[in-house]
Amino acid sequence: MKTESKVRRRILETTGQLFYRQGYQSTGINQIIAESGVAKASFYSHFPTKEDLCATYLKLESDAWFTILKRITLDEKNIDNKLDALFNHLIEFHAEHRFRGCAFLNIRAEVGSSSPKIAQEILTHKTRLLNFFHSLIPNEKKAKHIYVLYEAALMECQVFSANWPAEEAREFALEIIKLDH
Repeated sequence: MKTESKVRRRILETTGQLFYRQGYQSTGINQIIAESGVAKASFYSHFPTKEDLCATYLKLESDAWFTILKRITLDEKNIDNKLDALFNHLIEFHAEHRFRGCAFLNIRAEVGSSSPKIAQEILTHKTRLLNFFHSLIPNEKKAKHIYVLYEAALMECQVFSANWPAEEAREFALEIIKLDH
């Protein structure tokens, strides 16, 4: 059973790298099998379809993302510091990871609504992110505004290959928090 777990993990690690670097449509099952070094039968015993593989990858990616977000905001005492930490994380992520934007939105752009299973994983992640901002910011309208800023910064850093969108979004998010209503 431990071998299956290692095989599954290897497949998912390879998948994550390839989907993020190349995209969903440009990554084939045979490439994943070859680069993960697993037997074809082992691959299909874990993931009967590419759609199943992608949905599992997205769920694990979402869990990892929220582990990081919770960790970087946990010790911050006020909302300004929490928001600063979240936007700084975007800047660091952009600098460290051959940044291609949001993995979820990239796959959504490729797949559209052709896969309800994948679309649901993406919606689940984005809903979790919105709820995360709601947990930090009691004012629902402000939480939604800052969520949109965060999402926009994530994509625009990719478009411009620069950090300024996250820096500007952080500044505006901090201004929103200061508003009375």
